[in-house]
Amino acid sequence: MRARAALWGSVVGLAIGGAAGWYLATRPDDEAPRQVRVSRPVQAGAGVELREQAVTVPRGVDPMRHAVEALAEPAGEGGSSALPAGTRVLSLEVRDGVATLDLSAEFAALAESGMTGESLAQEALLRCMGQFAEVNRLTVTVEGRPFEGEHSGPWTDLPVGARDAAGDGEARP
Repeated sequence: MRARAALWGSVVGLAIGGAAGWYLATRPDDEAPRQVRVSRPVQAGAGVELREQAVTVPRGVDPMRHAVEALAEPAGEGGSSALPAGTRVLSLEVRDGVATLDLSAEFAALAESGMTGESLAQEALLRCMGQFAEVNRLTVTVEGRPFEGEHSGPWTDLPVGARDAAGDGEARP
């Protein structure tokens, strides 16, 4: 009798352990690291173009904010950013499809960087925000005041682009 009880106990234990293992192996991991894309300026012939780079978002970190913060940082040693050096994200809020991105005073130096600098920065930010399905438009402020580029005008209510039919969230011009 004891042997039979021990046998049944082992069988039940194995069944529960196997079921728990299967559950843990097949359940979606809500905290799995995620990749976001940031666009970096690179030399291309006689000009400059943006190239996307995948960046891993650490667990528990907001992917949207992390993407913009990664965009503001130079890519590795000797790398560059489309945003002026020292630019920091002060706040990022999405309401009714409009992302309002408030950046530090260092971003205002962009107005002095010429048409190419402004264009690269604007396109990098639009690509960055366009990968998030909840964002349709972007407004950029500097320390709470709307940003206006010397060449590009006000950066308010800018369309991030249409999403592709595959639904991967990638913005298309």
